Amino acid sequence: MEAIGRALEAILPADRIKTRLIDILSYAADAGFYHLEPKAVVQPVSEDEVRALFRFSHQHRIPLTFRAAGTSLSGQSVTDGILADLSRHWQVMKIENEGATVRVQPGITGGIVNARLRQYGKKIGPDPASINSAMMGGILSNNASGMCCGVAKNSYHTLQYIRFILPNGMTFTTENKEDYTRFREQCGDLYLTLIGLRDRVRSDEHIRGRIRAKYQTKNTVGYSVNALLDFDEPLDILAHLLIGAEGTLGFISEAVMRTIPDYPEKSTGLLYFPDIHTACSAIVPLTESGAEAVELMDRASLRSVEHLPGIPALVKTLPKRQPPSWLNTRATRRRSCRSRKTNSSPCQAPSPSSCPQLHGKSRRAGLPVEDPERHVPFRWGRKAKRDHRDSGRHRRTGCPPGRRHPRPAGAVHQIRLRKRHHLRACQRREHPLRGHPVLRHAR
Repeated sequence: MEAIGRALEAILPADRIKTRLIDILSYAADAGFYHLEPKAVVQPVSEDEVRALFRFSHQHRIPLTFRAAGTSLSGQSVTDGILADLSRHWQVMKIENEGATVRVQPGITGGIVNARLRQYGKKIGPDPASINSAMMGGILSNNASGMCCGVAKNSYHTLQYIRFILPNGMTFTTENKEDYTRFREQCGDLYLTLIGLRDRVRSDEHIRGRIRAKYQTKNTVGYSVNALLDFDEPLDILAHLLIGAEGTLGFISEAVMRTIPDYPEKSTGLLYFPDIHTACSAIVPLTESGAEAVELMDRASLRSVEHLPGIPALVKTLPKRQPPSWLNTRATRRRSCRSRKTNSSPCQAPSPSSCPQLHGKSRRAGLPVEDPERHVPFRWGRKAKRDHRDSGRHRRTGCPPGRRHPRPAGAVHQIRLRKRHHLRACQRREHPLRGHPVLRHAR
């Protein structure tokens, strides 16, 4: 690492090159759970330094990865090569055309951009959940969208111009008309390749239809190949392939984005539906009525937050719907051996096949217990064994049903055996110390 650091000093000053172990480890992870230790961390401040880093990467055959805020959850901003940190610089922003467009560099956060656009009643289209931390470099490179922008207002569709540097060091911008001619002359092979891909996709009706269907919904998997259908000029195709490419095709140094209205008044509604099917049937009408975001929450989700401050009191009164029939059946079978009345005698069946309560409830639930093709064998698991054992304990010891009664010390060994081994059969016996029922397992 120190050798790479000394070699990089020919490109950047030493104070913007980090090779100490503490610095390497601090950049070894992003917001995700991936961990890769870079060989060096650099902080370029200009396009000339970025081009020099590309040359260094080619000469030493070391990967070069650009990183903005590092809020990615999928490992796009970690590497075992050279990591270029853009978060300290590249923060220029300029509002143009009375807020209709905004010019940004990759090191400024989306939250700051929206804060400065608010005086014009505008905001950028993408609204990822991490917009207050995510920077424009990552928002563009990941084709960020968010909950409210859907597909029509994501980074791909709100991009107007882009300036980028290819790995060969050549710089182009879609804002300059002369660059379209220069791209054809200086990058002839790439130019012809893009034309060939464009014509091949457009001539194949099956591929064309699959691409259109694929990008009608949110999709950031792979490159934005819908650019081959949306644009004719190879430079425009490449510019939009960069959106969502996660930095694998080039370095985005600047972008001009179209803004969308930021309405001063907003409202949020909470609608209640009797079931999931009815709620899903309302999605299309709600979207057509102008709703920017629709989120589905089931009863379990509401139950987990109904006690929090600010939650309407009506949420606690919503009916608790019965689970689907197959869940009811499974629950009935798992709890069939527990006696629900205090005057019931404990089940003495050594196995589920000989338990009359189990067979009776299974028949009432409509399960033909003797039909091996339709009836899945009951798994005599740990919870069922405990329920089977505790069915009459509360009557003898005063312990309520469902609660564990203190065991004598001699029973601890039996518990460990049950946890340690996979046992196929069990038989019931009385514990010699206090008469507590325990399960003795036979191999």
